[in-house]
Amino acid sequence: MQEYSSKVNVKKLVCDLADMYSDHPFDVVITEVVANSLDAKAKTIDLSWNEEANVLVVSDDGNGMDAVDFSEYHDFAAELKSRGSGIGFAGIGAKVSFNIANRVLTKTRTNAVSNASDWWWHKDGSLRWKHIRSQPLPHDGTRVEVRFDRGRTPPKVDDAYLVQVLKRHYLPLFITEFTRSYSAIKLYPLSLKFRVNGTEVAKRDLSTTASLSSYAQLKLRAGNRSIGWGALGVSEREFPVGSTGPGVLLCTYGKVVKAELFGQSTGALGANLFGVVEIPELVSYLTTNKSDLKRGPGITAGLNRLLDPVRDELKAFLLRHGIAPVNQNRNQLSSKLERELIKMVKSLPELRDFDGLLRKSNALRKSDNGSMPVSIDNNRQSREASSSVNGGSSSAESGNGGGKSRKRDKHGNTKAKRQMSRRNQGPRVAFEAHPDRNETAWLDSNTIVINSGHSAYRQRVSQEQARLTYCMFAIGVALDKAELVQASESESYVDKFIAAWGQS
Repeated sequence: MQEYSSKVNVKKLVCDLADMYSDHPFDVVITEVVANSLDAKAKTIDLSWNEEANVLVVSDDGNGMDAVDFSEYHDFAAELKSRGSGIGFAGIGAKVSFNIANRVLTKTRTNAVSNASDWWWHKDGSLRWKHIRSQPLPHDGTRVEVRFDRGRTPPKVDDAYLVQVLKRHYLPLFITEFTRSYSAIKLYPLSLKFRVNGTEVAKRDLSTTASLSSYAQLKLRAGNRSIGWGALGVSEREFPVGSTGPGVLLCTYGKVVKAELFGQSTGALGANLFGVVEIPELVSYLTTNKSDLKRGPGITAGLNRLLDPVRDELKAFLLRHGIAPVNQNRNQLSSKLERELIKMVKSLPELRDFDGLLRKSNALRKSDNGSMPVSIDNNRQSREASSSVNGGSSSAESGNGGGKSRKRDKHGNTKAKRQMSRRNQGPRVAFEAHPDRNETAWLDSNTIVINSGHSAYRQRVSQEQARLTYCMFAIGVALDKAELVQASESESYVDKFIAAWGQS
């Protein structure tokens, strides 16, 4: 059989792929191969581990790979270009495995057509693969066998370990309330099951799974549209199964993406606060490695529309448990900081992705003959213009909203005039006092919240200019943590942010 080898620097790329994840490469292999099985519409996913041979096998009864898919499965160069619409990449689990594995054997079958390959590290340091003749699978699906190097897997891998990895990354698929909902929207069959070394992993209700003494079910809506479901509760133990910390597990297609507190303090609930929400539309916001949510120009506003209902539910839940959110305060410094951010929009276009700041609009008010002129920028038609067309009163006419009164000519006709209105031009800035938190600032939807209770802010920042500088650095840190843009190797986002401020 002909042997194939990658033309790229495979060793570096294998390391780079592993560095994209915070988990051990062994766990990444499980997570990503399972993701491929779920994307392939599998009804049964089997995991088996042979400790003596150091071999992991993941097999499914999904759609399998055709010849093109099978070629891309082995192609490192194409890996990050073909994202697909699901929660996994073709072959990324197998590719990451080569950090700690020496061989991968794969069988696949689709529409009764079979393919099989042997993929290994060659003694010359190259990664090679070839088609092999092998006993075909008895049904459509895929089987991936990974042979790991001795001593490079986690210290103790057993059935309990494999189940723990599955639940940490796919917890909703083991909760009965969620599996019924997945079946209702025809995402996964109600009969979907996982087996570890031949034993089916049981599904339980959420209260049993997370030891919840009390919880509230959530129906998430954006406007009049249903976007997802979930639950919030208080666990009898800290960090329930599937969680990596207190907060709400954001999930899409059954995959746990991240835990999120939305900048809220959990108070007396501490690490016992636990929630799980499923929002299918989040699948289109997954990052390159699909283990976080991406942000950036043209992205954050849409993402916030999906996350804001979760944020609101969390705040209401905390309030019911006597944990009132700290009031956000706005002051003259807030306005000054927002003006500074407006100046920086040209250098940092991602700031446009936030709603909030006041900016002069290009929409025009009524002309002399009472008709509305065409807006200079159709994407910035003002609320006042809409109100005037519909016969309503505008903020300028009523004196509300901070607008100036319209000027009239000697005949009493209203002159066309530019106006001030809220535009998608940057984040709002507010202050909250959290002396118990070390964070200087964080994002709360479209608002950057600066921690005015931080000891450095309270004790070290007394002069106006020093306070402004401190706040701008804090804002840069908050935006950096939000990963609005990918930082370059030579500078962090904070470097870029402060440089833009210096030039604005």
